[in-house]
Amino acid sequence: MVVVPYRELAAPPPLTPNEPPPQVAIAQPVAPPTAAVPVPVPDAEAPPEQTVASQEEIAANTPGVESEGDKIVVAPPAEEELPKFGEYVYVEELPEAITKVTPAYPDIAREAGVDGTVMVQALVGKDGHVKDTRVVKSIPMLDTSAAAAVKQWVFKPAPSNNKPVAVWVAVPVKFSLH
Repeated sequence: MVVVPYRELAAPPPLTPNEPPPQVAIAQPVAPPTAAVPVPVPDAEAPPEQTVASQEEIAANTPGVESEGDKIVVAPPAEEELPKFGEYVYVEELPEAITKVTPAYPDIAREAGVDGTVMVQALVGKDGHVKDTRVVKSIPMLDTSAAAAVKQWVFKPAPSNNKPVAVWVAVPVKFSLH
């Protein structure tokens, strides 16, 4: 391999009159499709007759679909797809707490003089309700109470492309003896 600096590159050699320029292949236009004309064939060559299933037969063989007379009822999707813990989800703004529930201060922690902040990661669904929680900064006597309180919170869902999405959000839960 030879490396030639850009400054040392020369112009390409000129085409000589003896050589014809290279030919470029041009694709021929394709005719647009036309409607087929039916052609009679002997019965032996004809495909077997097929019947189309009725609405009732389709509903009976399709899970999540029920038939009520002349109406078909389709069940909503089973579950919204939720991100796994720690999975990044793009959002334009984080969920905002609308309803907060104050955690119950456990008697054993109060008597022991334990206070501080428990950091809870909450999975806020598209509907704004908390679907799951994980304690990421623990104070063992306070963790259960903090997680139980956050599970009752209601949020304004996080938007992504102007649609609500499920996302994990950090929620600090402060316990104070004073």
